[in-house]
Amino acid sequence: MRDRLAARGVWLVLALLAHAPVARAQALNYSGFPVGSHALGLGGAFTGVADDASAVYHDPGALAFGDSGAVATSLSLNVSDQLTVHDGYASIGGAEDLRLDGDAPLPVFLGGVVHFGDDEAPRHGLAIATLNPHQETRAFSFHGADGASATSLRVEHRDGTRWFGIGYGLRPDRAWGIGVSLYAARRSMTHREEEVATVIGPSELLAARQTTTSLEAWHLVAMLGFHWQIDGRVRWGVTLRLPGIALTETASVVDHASTVIGGAPTATFERRDDLAGESPIPWSIRTGLALALDPEILVALDLGVVGAAGRVRPFASSESAPRPGVWVAREYDADAVFQAALGSEMTIAGIVPVAFGVFTNLSASPSLSSDAVDSYRPDRIDAFGLSGSVGYRGDDYRIQVGVMAMLGWGMGLRPLGAIGAAEMQYAPTTVEWQTIYLFVTGGAGAIGRFARDVYREFLEACGVDPGAIAAAPDELPSDCPPDSDAAPASESPTDDINPVLR
Repeated sequence: MRDRLAARGVWLVLALLAHAPVARAQALNYSGFPVGSHALGLGGAFTGVADDASAVYHDPGALAFGDSGAVATSLSLNVSDQLTVHDGYASIGGAEDLRLDGDAPLPVFLGGVVHFGDDEAPRHGLAIATLNPHQETRAFSFHGADGASATSLRVEHRDGTRWFGIGYGLRPDRAWGIGVSLYAARRSMTHREEEVATVIGPSELLAARQTTTSLEAWHLVAMLGFHWQIDGRVRWGVTLRLPGIALTETASVVDHASTVIGGAPTATFERRDDLAGESPIPWSIRTGLALALDPEILVALDLGVVGAAGRVRPFASSESAPRPGVWVAREYDADAVFQAALGSEMTIAGIVPVAFGVFTNLSASPSLSSDAVDSYRPDRIDAFGLSGSVGYRGDDYRIQVGVMAMLGWGMGLRPLGAIGAAEMQYAPTTVEWQTIYLFVTGGAGAIGRFARDVYREFLEACGVDPGAIAAAPDELPSDCPPDSDAAPASESPTDDINPVLR
């Protein structure tokens, strides 16, 4: 009798743990959050525009355009992030939807570009940037009790990338330019599952499991860009991202499980630090067209393809290795995927830009079968985004505030069998995703202009033609700079200083 009660207790514990939430541990939505300052309001339709420092990411071929150096930055706050898995949990009272709420990560872009060379052509641009194109932080907690049984579950998932890069652009002619960017890209992912279940009765039972999975990878990523200013109204750009070159890829799994039935404990502990850690960055190509309908209205369109990564094995190992978590795939396939963005901007009174954009964020995960499968695969969620912003644009500064939202629908997997079983089964279910960001962006173009103006004023004060000297100190007159006391008393010391710094 006691054996039957113990067996029923074990079955109940495993059943309670079997239908817990899906945590989207390996989403394959590459587009993520639009990168840059001006690009955010346009929904990422920026390859043909590329008029600020984020050209180092969108189209390095545009880096040599512009009449001065500039810096640009963006800060974004995720105010809402929710994933809903329909019928994702099978409680004793019936199927229930699961809702996973995300934390508030802060995607950031910071970049700067300087120009040098002739004002006409050839002209050069040199840029540096750091950016966070993807960041995901989600957590789910469940605590439930029913009579003599209770269960507790905690799932935490963090996955983010950070890119550090430099770029160079050359404008051989006033109309077109070419460029290259080189990035060191770091991805860091940690996934943790903790569950505890108890049954109180003639034969007490306590079961607990903890699994921690981590992955870290560094890649070298190169981008090639071409930018053509067809005329004063139309610009076109194209950017090719080469497949990332893996520098380091490491992954580990730690799994600890213990069970106590009627006072008799059992425990297992497994750890593997030598897993494959594959995290490829596939090639991509995108092209963009920007059209100025008039001096106050801009329309931009981007189209692109992200190449197939094929079979990816982040946690591939021998059969003796522990499972990397219930909602983490040992290996999966990643297909090619098409992406698009459309944006428009209207400037009111010459100083107030109002922008709106729409974009896709389609999944590279293959379609899921309607049948049960024996291994976990990433969700297939096709998302669509909207963005809008309003700001201020002066001669040297641009500031924007805005909002961006993404809505997605698709299919995911939920576990069917007991989580502690040697063989797992998963069934398809519908999944919804919605996220909202607030963002603030800013850019300043006065840096290079001010430096150049100061330099020219210095040469003119020395009686030297700025256009006829290479700025070598030994080429300057011996009495340069002239004595400031010799300046006419009636001349204002601020007459020739850039107004933005007055």
